[in-house]
Formats: sequence, structure tokens, C-alpha cells
Amino acid sequence: MTYKLDFNVEGNTLRVEIFGERPKDKLTQVSKEAWVEIVKVTREKNMKKLLIVSHAIGDYPTLNALQINSSLAEYGVHRSWKIAFVNLDKKSFEQIKFSETVAVNRGFWVSIFDNEGDARNWLK
Repeated sequence: MTYKLDFNVEGNTLRVEIFGERPKDKLTQVSKEAWVEIVKVTREKNMKKLLIVSHAIGDYPTLNALQINSSLAEYGVHRSWKIAFVNLDKKSFEQIKFSETVAVNRGFWVSIFDNEGDARNWLK
């Protein structure tokens, strides 16, 4: 896996930090691996709220966003989970924001943010 993931339980929320560079040629595969690991830990900890803080950098092309976020159920993400995704890479924010539309249109409870404070407020 190209990404480094750090997990921390904060009350009723699982906080996940993602570090690394988005690989252009393997973005869908690397993202799938990350989601599968996130799902595993979420289930182990019996959590229903996720605060995902991404420090990942690099492009997030539309086709990849569509492929990745159309496959969340396949990766094991449950539609009842409330997921706040914070993208700290300003250059890719608008690209990542499209993922919210894809995920929500597929019945997931997801919102994308550019800062952790707004994400935490949304999770309340």
C-alpha cells in the first residue's frame, strides 16, 4: 500500500489519517487497499462515525473518483456510516469534492471538507 494510515478512536468516532502521494498509475488500487483497511478497523472497533483526514497529495482524476466511490459498498463501506473526509491538499480539493457527489448519489452518508473543524461539527 502506498498510503500510510494512522487510526485513533476519539469517543464515538474513528479518526483516520492518510499520508502519502497519490500514485497516478495505481490510484484506484491503492485507494481500494486503504478503504479495505479502514473498513476492517471500523468494524473491529464497532464504529459508525469516521473522520478521515487526508494529507495525501497529487491529482485525483474524475475517472478514478468515479471508480473508487462507485465501489465503496464492494470495499465493505456501510451506508449507515457517517463519513467526514477532510482533504488538506488544496490543489486537489475540487477533484476530491466530486467524490462526495458520487458517494452520496450511491446512498452513502459522506461529506468532504477542507478543514477538520467543519468536519467535526458535521459529525455531531
